[in-house]
Amino acid sequence: LIIASTIGRVWVLDPARVTECRQQFSCLLEQTLSAPIIDVCVDQFVSGTQQNFIAILFPHNLTIYRLVSENDCHELVVLHEHNVNGVAYNMCVGNFGHSTTSQICVQNINCSLSIFELEHHLFERNILSNLHPGPIIYAPQSDSIITASDSILSSTKFSTLAAASNTTHGKKLNPDWTFNLGEWPLDVSVIDTTPVQPSIVVLCKRSLLCFTHGGTLRFSIRLQCIATALLVYNSSERFTISFLSYLNVKIEFSASDAYIQLCIATTTKTLLFYADNILIWAAQLTDEPIQLNLCSFGTVYRSMLAILSERRLSISYLGTEPSLFRLPASQTRFIDFQERQIEFSNLETAIRKKPSDVFANCKSFTGVENRCGLRFECNFNGLDEKSMARDVNEETPSLTTDIMVSTETPLNDVRIMCRTQFFAEQKYFVIANIRYQPITDLRCQFLLFSASNALFAGELSTMQIKLPLALMCRATGTQRNVQYKLTFESSEASLEIGELFPEFEAERSTSIALQPILSDWIVSIFVSQKSRRYRIQSDSLDALYVFTDEFISRIKQKQENVILTCSPPIDHILQRLNLCAELERRRTNDEIELERASTQLRGAQASMLAKLKAPRPSSIAHLDSLMQYSHTQLLSYIERISRAEAALHTAALSFSCSLNLLHLLMMLNGKHLPIDGYIVDCSGQTVTERFKWILSTFVRLDINADITANELKILLRNQCENFITNTRMENIDEELEDEENENEKISEQNINPLVSGSIPFIRNTE
Repeated sequence: LIIASTIGRVWVLDPARVTECRQQFSCLLEQTLSAPIIDVCVDQFVSGTQQNFIAILFPHNLTIYRLVSENDCHELVVLHEHNVNGVAYNMCVGNFGHSTTSQICVQNINCSLSIFELEHHLFERNILSNLHPGPIIYAPQSDSIITASDSILSSTKFSTLAAASNTTHGKKLNPDWTFNLGEWPLDVSVIDTTPVQPSIVVLCKRSLLCFTHGGTLRFSIRLQCIATALLVYNSSERFTISFLSYLNVKIEFSASDAYIQLCIATTTKTLLFYADNILIWAAQLTDEPIQLNLCSFGTVYRSMLAILSERRLSISYLGTEPSLFRLPASQTRFIDFQERQIEFSNLETAIRKKPSDVFANCKSFTGVENRCGLRFECNFNGLDEKSMARDVNEETPSLTTDIMVSTETPLNDVRIMCRTQFFAEQKYFVIANIRYQPITDLRCQFLLFSASNALFAGELSTMQIKLPLALMCRATGTQRNVQYKLTFESSEASLEIGELFPEFEAERSTSIALQPILSDWIVSIFVSQKSRRYRIQSDSLDALYVFTDEFISRIKQKQENVILTCSPPIDHILQRLNLCAELERRRTNDEIELERASTQLRGAQASMLAKLKAPRPSSIAHLDSLMQYSHTQLLSYIERISRAEAALHTAALSFSCSLNLLHLLMMLNGKHLPIDGYIVDCSGQTVTERFKWILSTFVRLDINADITANELKILLRNQCENFITNTRMENIDEELEDEENENEKISEQNINPLVSGSIPFIRNTE
């Protein structure tokens, strides 16, 4: 068995080589070639010998190998090599022109066919009517090459190919017959075994069609799911399949069975077995099959070979294994109904408890009670000396977190999950590329749980840590003119920048600027020693939360009794809510239009199939135009939904940062607002549905009513203003030490557009 991959690697397997340790010892050869592999064929390409050779198709050449074995060593030796004009797409093998030697036909992406015979390149022909390459196969019954391109099935005799010319003065290449399939073909197969009528089987995305070699439709099958692979059985021989040797169950197929045996693989991990157009069997696989074939290894005859999507190879037989286990005879037991009634009452009481009652005994928000038998600790010792970041264009630090798990009882299937915005490298997974998305939250949550068994119940434990600020930003130059500013009034003397951020080198003791990695945002922090004020400003509202949270926590570590107050930017936060609601509305409208276009396309396909099945052929040009128009609309709506999903993801991330900032500032002002960024992140509902439900807990609101984004903004603003007391800082003129000289020259009557209440009030005496 020869398997090749697009990374240029070839495996030669013999599953019947050993019965034990088959995974390790069945591989005879694993070799990496010079280019990606497109297709592989095995046949007798050399006349006068019964040995099989391997033809491997690369993007720009065709190479024929011979498998050489010496003792337990195997090697692929190059026998012949041909260059292919253009980029190759696929190939087929056959005795073209009833020759005695197997020949190879290679099709490139320009639908050009090249014929090779061992070391000779016979000729090359261009099929001008084809635009895109498709499946190709040789039909020995009619000595024709069958191609399926652009939903058109065509048959061209080999003699016509040989006599045609690529020039404009020679004989033109015209196919013997063509047929419009109506959808894109996936695979083509032929069968010419008596007593079955010689046929051509074409597998499309959602249908299967069977033709005679003259181009007449025999039958068709409409599938309810998307197909991926096709296998046509050879029913010419009389053979017997033994399902299980100890059951002695046998099924015989003979030459008198004049039907085509088909096997279709689908995306639902199912194999469908047909006798002509009658479904006779269905089997379920563990993964999605990509390619099917029959194989015989050792004493196992005609097993089903399937290449699965998860890089797995499956060799199985058809049938069911009976369960030989029998249930033991039940014993009569006495049941104490009073004891059971008490147990049921206790369970009902536990079920009816509120979530707040369940976690009432928890010591902190970041963990559960200490009675849990499963515990773990998380810590880190600073940034790594050598960064482990990969595939980034700038210097990026990394950090290693140590997790220690302990338990008092034996547990089964213990797993740990990490939820964080930082890029975490896992043991058995590889992150190919880092998304260029800045970090907006330093929190890192861990969830540890185990499965329950007959002796012990499953355990659950959570923990949250905050990663260091130096992991996600670097120091840079400060900015003065920005859009968003937060001013904090302090009840104690202001601290210097060196005391608050000792890990960064600041040029001045009253200001510092930090830039998150993988972004152009700059967050500037200023300290005013005289007025006991701090200011955090940036052109991005998304970046303010992570630095504000860290800034406040560091001040409270230095000054435990300090009181900080700040007015939250409610208008800007509500603008993010309006943007999310508008994007969700657009996505819903696009999904409705997509459903309409899909229904229209399905109707056109059904009408075309009805026309094709009719006894008298009729014109289907109008249906073809309708299908093309519906397909164009379908692709357009799919692209619009993809763009809306990307924009909605960005808007939701920005809104989550804004809600975290609002929750932090409300808590700072002494009011607990039960809304933060997790409402946006941890739910499958839309933002509008979630906020309608939250606001319905405060005011009388019908959650099923259609509420616009403006009405939602007004309701949320009213609730925020109810929580806010007299903590607004009226007429705050931001005077920092660096700006005192400039402010003396400015008139006191000037309007500061970024400070609320700075407009002077003059009574109209008239």
